[in-house]
Amino acid sequence: MSDALTIATEGLQIASTRVANASASIVNASSTSSASDENAPTEVTDDLAAKIVELGSATIGYEADAKVVSAAARNTGKLINMLA
Repeated sequence: MSDALTIATEGLQIASTRVANASASIVNASSTSSASDENAPTEVTDDLAAKIVELGSATIGYEADAKVVSAAARNTGKLINMLA
């Protein structure tokens, strides 16, 4: 069971970093667009869309890893009850 917790905890850390990076990129994309470059709006929109997808993907990964931790805790509790 500890392997599942280790993997889930690492996944939570990775997902948290992904969320932070995607969020920062979304904020930066809106503040760094250049009105003088005619390609900038398309590039910013494409980058923004990719970062929003990354944010959603990281959020789903975080939720999944949190459910693994919760399930492992429940199972550990049940095992302790059976052994008591």
